[in-house]
Amino acid sequence: PIYFKYRFLRAKHFVPPGIDFSLMYPKEDSSFSPTGVIILGCIGRNEPQKGIRYAIEAFNKLREAGYKVKLLIAYGNLPPGLELSPDSEIVTPKNDKELGDFYRSLDILIAPGTVQLGAPHYPVMEAMACGIPVITTGYMPADLSNAWIVQTHDSQSIATTVSIMLADWQTVRNKAQIAYQAIQSFSWEIVSKKMIGIFSE
Repeated sequence: PIYFKYRFLRAKHFVPPGIDFSLMYPKEDSSFSPTGVIILGCIGRNEPQKGIRYAIEAFNKLREAGYKVKLLIAYGNLPPGLELSPDSEIVTPKNDKELGDFYRSLDILIAPGTVQLGAPHYPVMEAMACGIPVITTGYMPADLSNAWIVQTHDSQSIATTVSIMLADWQTVRNKAQIAYQAIQSFSWEIVSKKMIGIFSE
C-alpha cells in the first residue's frame, strides 16, 4: 500500500510477493532456547539504506556487554570501510534451498533497513516462514504482534531488543508462531489467485 502513491507510481490494487513454502519452512526442532551461543543473522547489502551497519554495531555492543552471540551475514556485501567483527561470519547460499537453510540456522534475524518502511521485505517474510524470530524497523508483514520493531539508524535499539528477547524466550516462541501463521497468506498459490482475480476484474 505504501506504493499506491510512491514517487511516480499510481495504483489502486496491491498483490504482495509470494513465498515458496517448499523451500522456506521451519526446522524440524523449532523449539527455542536462549542457552549457549545465540546466532544472529542478517542479509548483507552494501547500500546504506539497507542498514546492515546497525546490525553489526548492535552485535558488537552485545559482545561488549558479555552476551554469547555469533553473527552470520548472508552474501557479505558489507558497506565500504566496515570490517567483520570477531565471532561473525559470511555465509554464501548458492540457491534458494541453501538460503532457507541459512534462515533455519539462526536464532534471530535482523532486518534493519531505513527506507520504504511498510513495504514487503523478503528477508522478513522468509525468516517468518522458516519460524525464525524477527527484529525489523517495520517491514511487511511485521507488526508488534509477530515481530520486534526497532527504530531506524539505531544499533542500541537492536541490541536492547535482543537482550529483552533473551530474557523472555517464551514470548519469543509465541511471537514466532504468530508470525508463521501470518505469513501463510503469502503463499504463491494465494498470491497468484489474488493477481488473477484483479486481472479478471
